[in-house]
Amino acid sequence: GPPNLVSAESRREAEQLFHSIKQELTIEAAAQVIRCTRNQCVLFQIAQMTGEIVLRDWVFLSKEQIIHTYKMLLEFVAETEDLSNYARTAFLRSVAMILKRGIIDEKTGDEEDVFGIIHNLLISQNGRMQAIGGELISAITHQFSSSWRNAKFSITWDFHLRAKSKFENTGLRHLLEMSLKTLHTLVLQSSILPDEFARRICEKFLEVLIATNSFRPPASWKDLLENDEFFGLFFQLHAKIRTDEALSLRTLSCLVQLAGLSGDVLSSSDFTKHYMKLYINSLLDLFAEGPLPHEVNHFCTIVNRLFQYRPIQMIMQIGPDLRERFLTYLSRYIEHLTKQAMYKAIVSSALVIFND
Repeated sequence: GPPNLVSAESRREAEQLFHSIKQELTIEAAAQVIRCTRNQCVLFQIAQMTGEIVLRDWVFLSKEQIIHTYKMLLEFVAETEDLSNYARTAFLRSVAMILKRGIIDEKTGDEEDVFGIIHNLLISQNGRMQAIGGELISAITHQFSSSWRNAKFSITWDFHLRAKSKFENTGLRHLLEMSLKTLHTLVLQSSILPDEFARRICEKFLEVLIATNSFRPPASWKDLLENDEFFGLFFQLHAKIRTDEALSLRTLSCLVQLAGLSGDVLSSSDFTKHYMKLYINSLLDLFAEGPLPHEVNHFCTIVNRLFQYRPIQMIMQIGPDLRERFLTYLSRYIEHLTKQAMYKAIVSSALVIFND
């Protein structure tokens, strides 16, 4: 029944039952249960257990068994249209756990197979499949960014760091590029916000991009970032969704991260200068009429990061016309904010006097 109708004693008994089942359950038995039940609560529990069982028995399982198990979980999600959201999340989380555990010893097989599965989901004409692809990317990136560890499953802090490093050097870029392609397709639509499915897809992939990196990308990403369309995409996407306060906060977060882009990829002063010109020009075009009320804090953070992460000499080298346009814009906007702040201070003081 509903959780609020379940007594504490019944809840404890259920927890004990699932705990005892988990101690004895094999991946073959778990697969059998998954095939034979449609109870969403049972599917949720078994999906969680399957991931933990694979991690628990890792050294005893063959490479073929591990690959078969994670693909079985994915196939079930793809084939089961009435699977609840919470059960689907549990299935995909277990897949991501298995993939993380196998990234070092490669018992999950060739990572290109995983990317192939995700690619096929994303290019499917079926909206539900596209959504599953997005959720799987989200689950994988979250798993590698999470510092969750359990020594009994051989997920130690050292393992987490090695797995995260390997993932960032190989898999993360693949997933980022697939996410960017999906967002690029959305940008080409005449409108995103009226289409609820497009809006949800957009939100999911923006979550992925925010979670993937603090935008200190490795030098191996240089060719990706040298493509002007990479930066342009985020500004174009924000322009399409900026009136939606909740969704636009995600694109604003991406723009904030890009304003503080740093690391090996910016070792070239020529690239840094080009990036600054491109970013500032796009910023001024996007906010030509000024930020909307919900954009103000993020806009100020963007400007702060541009100056914080770059020497002032670099900003002065963006070219005389763009430099004058940028500094004039900032001086006028600072004046505007100062007037607003003074007005609020006067109103606040008047209210205090009135209340006294």
